[in-house]
Amino acid sequence: MIALHEYGPGAVREAIEACAGLKRLRPGDSVLIKPNLCLGGRIMRALPGATTSARVVEEIIGLLRDCGAGEITIGEGTVEVPSMGSFTGSAFRDGGYLDLARRYGVELVDFNAGPFTRRVFERRNMYIAKGALEHDFVVNAPCLKTHIMTQVSLGLKNMKGVLKLACKRYFHRHELHRLIAGLNTFMPTDLVVVDGQLAMEFGPDSDQVKQAGVVLAGTDLLEVDTIGSRLLGIEPSEVEHLREFAALRRRRLDARIEVRGLDVEAAATPCRWRIDDEEAELYHDLGVRGLSVAQDVPNTVCSGCRVALLSSLTRFAAHSADTDLSGVELIAGQNARCLGDALGLRVGDCAVKRELDPENEISVGGCPPDIHEVYHSLLRAQALRER
Repeated sequence: MIALHEYGPGAVREAIEACAGLKRLRPGDSVLIKPNLCLGGRIMRALPGATTSARVVEEIIGLLRDCGAGEITIGEGTVEVPSMGSFTGSAFRDGGYLDLARRYGVELVDFNAGPFTRRVFERRNMYIAKGALEHDFVVNAPCLKTHIMTQVSLGLKNMKGVLKLACKRYFHRHELHRLIAGLNTFMPTDLVVVDGQLAMEFGPDSDQVKQAGVVLAGTDLLEVDTIGSRLLGIEPSEVEHLREFAALRRRRLDARIEVRGLDVEAAATPCRWRIDDEEAELYHDLGVRGLSVAQDVPNTVCSGCRVALLSSLTRFAAHSADTDLSGVELIAGQNARCLGDALGLRVGDCAVKRELDPENEISVGGCPPDIHEVYHSLLRAQALRER
């Protein structure tokens, strides 16, 4: 059973109670809350809707305490971008979770720090934070957003935060959708609470959000992600990792789901997820002129590279007297393909490890790349084109 309520004071508690979300919780049970804190530092502060609100988690904690829960832990493994100050610790700090932990006496755990437990899925190793597997009851608390690589980022995708950093990178390079589904066969989820105050387009970390004003809760992960996809205007059967997970669990995505509260269709906030050619303003509308973008770059870069690119281009536009990058082509992500004879600027390990023309290309490796190196590569590319 799923509950969909209008967001407001007490709405999180009401939605959890309406779906009998804590029916499996026993007095004294240890609880893990896994929010979506994909970014930290100044990136996080600049992108409302990218991360789960501490207010939502606070309501969850209050209800857990009222129902007799034992030790409560909030755990996450944030994308690390050192040059932008993005770490799990900065995500906890800037998201209001440090204050929350002090006031309620809950523990904050950085899953990136390990230790890790190995699980094997289809002959592939997955290294999962040991601390994510040691609790009696798990609350999965994502936010409502689309994703340029996975279409939606909801409960299933949220669990990627429990992985070792190297394993997260491996997912992006090898059957991402199948591996997300496989991971969730190892990670228990007893309750899902989706923070739907905002709905994000072109996620997981864009500045394009819409007011959605809902909270979605349920005890069945697949059902919650199915309804969450519909709230975003995306057909669940088109989301590959949902199809993969349903197949692993031998379930159907078109099964009837009982929803208490709001009507799903009426409450939906359709959001775009794929950046089409005419929508490449995410890169072009930063004040940079003339830069060409290799085919499929916007839809194949992970969060680390995307943040580095957007931050570096913003800095370039703000501090350069001449922002014209005509004749320069940006190449990033796994499937990016050159469009012409421009000077190629390859950013990130995925692009650098592909074919490289040292005579007509500049490369900045790293996973993620350093934003200062990307910025200086832009200056160098401009200087080379002006010769």
